[in-house]
Amino acid sequence: MSGPKTGGRSHDPAYARLTRYKKVIAPPTFVYVFCSAGFGPAYGGLPGVYSLYSEDTFEFHKPVSEGGRYTADEELVGVEVKPSQWSGRAVHQLIESRFYDQRGNVIAKRRSRRVCGERGAAREHKKYAPWAPYRYSKKEIERISTDYLNEFRRGAEVLYWEDVPPKGTQIPSIVKGPLTVTDMVTWMMGWGSPLCKTNKIAWQYYRKHPGAAIYDPDTNIPDLAEAAHWDVKRAQMGGVPGPYDIGPQRVSWYAQMLTNWIGDSGWLSRLSVQIRRPNLVGDTTRLQGKVSRKYVEGGQALVDVEVWGTNQRGEVNSSGTATVMLPSKLRSRQPRRAEVVKPLPAGTGKSTGHVG
Repeated sequence: MSGPKTGGRSHDPAYARLTRYKKVIAPPTFVYVFCSAGFGPAYGGLPGVYSLYSEDTFEFHKPVSEGGRYTADEELVGVEVKPSQWSGRAVHQLIESRFYDQRGNVIAKRRSRRVCGERGAAREHKKYAPWAPYRYSKKEIERISTDYLNEFRRGAEVLYWEDVPPKGTQIPSIVKGPLTVTDMVTWMMGWGSPLCKTNKIAWQYYRKHPGAAIYDPDTNIPDLAEAAHWDVKRAQMGGVPGPYDIGPQRVSWYAQMLTNWIGDSGWLSRLSVQIRRPNLVGDTTRLQGKVSRKYVEGGQALVDVEVWGTNQRGEVNSSGTATVMLPSKLRSRQPRRAEVVKPLPAGTGKSTGHVG
């Protein structure tokens, strides 16, 4: 696809004043920091039960702007028991979150699916092959470096609805990886996970919630569930072959790919991502998308996109759909948020590859 390979300056107030927002705005999935991502006391973890991130569906209505004040609420809206190749039987928790600005306006809605299974059963089923770190050739590393350098970012250039080619057209891909523990810890620092605690605060938490501690089978040292993302033994205790990424981290990658493509004048309206299989430490994910539909609805020029991610082994580790609003030459109007907040769909909820 022709066009600039770089553009826009995400953190530059002077640049932001030239956009229609007039101030710095956050990436769409920045709203993750405003809620605990389904770890509330009414539906949190249970002793001996491993919880995997499975699916997120977002509707975005207004941007998160510099200087704004934001709040969120979330509730458990459904519980389903399903057969699972991972743990034999799994309990699916459906959690809905709503995000508000300081005026009480809904800026985004989110519906998440978490899959819970017994750790012992997950280990016995051995759904995933044993983990062996992938060794990259010099040529593979060079290609990844080049892909990062040449990442497409439209920025200030306007993508008009009329200029989007018809169904099947590929959008510019992005690469993420090879995944490292540093990548995950850095992302976790921005998110603010409720299950990352240290020293005295962690031990106070263990006393208050004794079932929350996961003990290393060799050293008897306790840690919290988030450690499975970087600790081999704790990952394997839940039936995952090795350390793996955080589910919302992968969802956020898709938002980046889409906003890179639509530029400053577009709007990501809806994003739904299903986590299909582990994205293990050392894996590289190439995120891709293609146009599936162009249409006008409610006075808005919309484009639906299919998205998916493939690792260096050729395995699809996630997939989903998105809808973007684009400016139209015929209507001479900018995309705006939907006036009506519609309920989110329940999603597919398949339990054959949920890791997050």
